[in-house]
Amino acid sequence: MRKINSEFKTAFVSEEGTELINNDFFGFVELDNFACYVIADGLYQEADIASAKLAIEAIIQKFEERPSIKKSAVKRYLDAANKRLIQCSRKRFRLRTSITLVVTNYESMRYATAGNTRLCIYRGDYILAQSSDTSYAQRLIRKSGDSQDKLARHKERNNLSVYVGQKHGFSPDISHRIPLKESDVITLYTRGIWEHIDTGELLDVFGESGDEPREAVDIVEELLLSRQLDQMENYTFAAIYVNKVFEDPNRKKKIKKIIIISIIVAVVLLAVFLVVFFVMRHRQQMRDDIEDYMARVVEHMEHNNYVRALAEIEEAEELARRLRDGDILEEVGNFLRLIEAVLLGDEHLENGRFQDAQDAFLRAQGYSLRIDGIGFDDIIARLESAEAFINFFALMDLADNLVILRNYEVALSLYNEARSHASNLFFSEGRQKALDAIAHVHALMARAAEAEEKATAEAEAEAQESAQERAADTLVATETMAQGDRYFAEGDYVAARTFFQMARDMFYAQGDTATVNLLDARIALSNSRLQDRESQENLAQKYADIGQYHFNAGRYLDARWYFTLSRQIYDHLGVTWRVTQMDNQLELVRQAIERSEQGEVESGVAA
Repeated sequence: MRKINSEFKTAFVSEEGTELINNDFFGFVELDNFACYVIADGLYQEADIASAKLAIEAIIQKFEERPSIKKSAVKRYLDAANKRLIQCSRKRFRLRTSITLVVTNYESMRYATAGNTRLCIYRGDYILAQSSDTSYAQRLIRKSGDSQDKLARHKERNNLSVYVGQKHGFSPDISHRIPLKESDVITLYTRGIWEHIDTGELLDVFGESGDEPREAVDIVEELLLSRQLDQMENYTFAAIYVNKVFEDPNRKKKIKKIIIISIIVAVVLLAVFLVVFFVMRHRQQMRDDIEDYMARVVEHMEHNNYVRALAEIEEAEELARRLRDGDILEEVGNFLRLIEAVLLGDEHLENGRFQDAQDAFLRAQGYSLRIDGIGFDDIIARLESAEAFINFFALMDLADNLVILRNYEVALSLYNEARSHASNLFFSEGRQKALDAIAHVHALMARAAEAEEKATAEAEAEAQESAQERAADTLVATETMAQGDRYFAEGDYVAARTFFQMARDMFYAQGDTATVNLLDARIALSNSRLQDRESQENLAQKYADIGQYHFNAGRYLDARWYFTLSRQIYDHLGVTWRVTQMDNQLELVRQAIERSEQGEVESGVAA
């Protein structure tokens, strides 16, 4: 029951000033173990908006459900008020208010601010703590280092960056826990007070007010009214006098208990330290052993003894697994995989699986790069040996395929190159295989020469006959192309395109690429002319339709203009029947204009 063993006195004043309504609100609740004090300043003056009252009711309701002075609890109270105002907002207006909140357990307190309502704590003859506005003016004052009292006249003092009723980015300022002492004075007030009374004047008031907050509140109100302001905002001022704070009767027992627990914790920490010390020393010994193994591994690799290196690295890996050091285990793993890849590559190389050997040495090369290139030169030598064998067999296979294709000259060159590779590798079996292939190619080349002489005579006879046939085909194709040119000159692009296509197929069959390209260009030009003609016909039809529209509407001069445009296009295109049609339409327009003019004349005579 902390409240019974403490004494907190509260007094406040809240008036409308020169406004029609008071949109400020102050509320508080004092429970057995906790108390909550809230002041709010509504940001709108409409009579049907009670944002300050709604926000305070939401805070006090949430506080009574779970009273606490924890920072998370204070944030929860303000979130409840923010949510309440958002839910109660309407399309016509939004509910917004500034709030300052104080929670206490009668021994210490915490405050929070969202807006430009303020808190100030006085202890004796000095200010213990005061809130900061969540306004752009406060930000500018803080940046410039000017006095806090300059906020009272700053043009941005009511431009708030955080307030209750904010849909996004609601982040109120919440203080740390502040221990309270007897004779502390906690004040809460709205801008109707701080715009006209500074903190120094308030400090003088509390130096004269004694132990009763009502007296101080009345003096502050008299001080404000003495300013005789023409226009005065709503003003609310609350003073909470801490005449006695709660003292825990079990404090000594708690301190003794804390000391005993601290001793136990110290003993436990010492034991943990000793255990950790011996564990770390053991782990360091394991690291030293691993380093010794690794040094021997590198030495064996330098002497090309990968079998001994494998035995040493396996011991190092066992220690690394027990050590459970990720970096060391990764390094040891790279050494192990490198050695295994080299041994596997040597095995494939010995068994004639040269491609598999190359793959293994390439993997070993990658692992070597991960461990600063250890063994890299030796792996390169093995890789070059494997690649030399691969190149030998690749040359032999390629030459064999060329022999099948009867490309004997290139095949002979490749066999000679393969023979040179085999000699450099001291691969006697491969060298003999290349020599046998070279002899076989020479024999094939001799037989091919005999067959070629016979074929040459036959080919000359066939060529003479083929030349006569090609001359006849060329003549027909040339005449077809000329026919297309004649139709193109006459403007019959459809017939021109047909003959150009026929001529193209003929020249394509004869392999005359240059003439085929020329005919492709003429076909494309014919298509372009056909598209242009179609576009012109569409435009002429559009003019004819517009002319008919004006004719039907009795606008004969406009109709004559569009019919004339249409006739000119059809005449240019050579569409005779359309020209005749437009002439008929123009005649109808002319007759209509004459009838219209005659009617106007008769109307004038009658008049």
